[in-house]
Amino acid sequence: MYSIGQFAKKTGMTIRTLHYYDEIGLLKPAHIDAIGRRKYSDKELAAVVKISTLKYLGYPLDEMKKLLHADRGTLKESLQWQKKLLEKKQLELQQRIRSIEHTAALLDGNENVNDSILFSFVRNAQLENKQMEVLADKMPENLKPILHISDADKIEIEKIYVNKLLAMQELMKQSVAPNEPVAEQFIHEFITEISAYFPLNSVREQDDLEELNQAIDQEEALFPYPLSEQETKWFQEAAEYYWEAKR
Repeated sequence: MYSIGQFAKKTGMTIRTLHYYDEIGLLKPAHIDAIGRRKYSDKELAAVVKISTLKYLGYPLDEMKKLLHADRGTLKESLQWQKKLLEKKQLELQQRIRSIEHTAALLDGNENVNDSILFSFVRNAQLENKQMEVLADKMPENLKPILHISDADKIEIEKIYVNKLLAMQELMKQSVAPNEPVAEQFIHEFITEISAYFPLNSVREQDDLEELNQAIDQEEALFPYPLSEQETKWFQEAAEYYWEAKR
């Protein structure tokens, strides 16, 4: 058994922290003697390792308490549990790094990106894993190759998307209507540039893509959209005019 001073020295915690963890029920001593002195065992040392892991992962104290009390396995099982938590955190960190890289790439050479567009791309990058799960479930088989494009191609597609959004906003400032030839040319250029990465070879694929877009619209929180309602309406109408002319 360790005295509270010995235990504090061994774990790197302060005596004050150990008192506090005892008070909130996060880390109780193994024994308290008749005069109130706390004693700790090796079992509490194992708990400190778990607490350190959870603290590193950013869990609040109340969540740490629930997780610690739920973890009743052997030391080996506990280590496996901690490893899974760390792997989850690692994936989250990798996702955040990718979102930063994507954002930096979007800003490279283009300082006119507004906050709404920028936020939507950052948020979409953070939600990418969940988005892929939804897309894999709802996407028609003939469109699924879209899911396997490289990170480098994704960045290039996002650059195209941003540039075209800015170009569309400029057309709207000039009061260009969605059925005007310049709007049709805009849609044609947009589709041509995007299709270099995943070509739409038939009207059937275009219809499938429209069905997919409708499914995505039902998951609005998972797919943040950078456009205002007015901009969305303009783009949709321009696209409808374009595809009608192509049929």
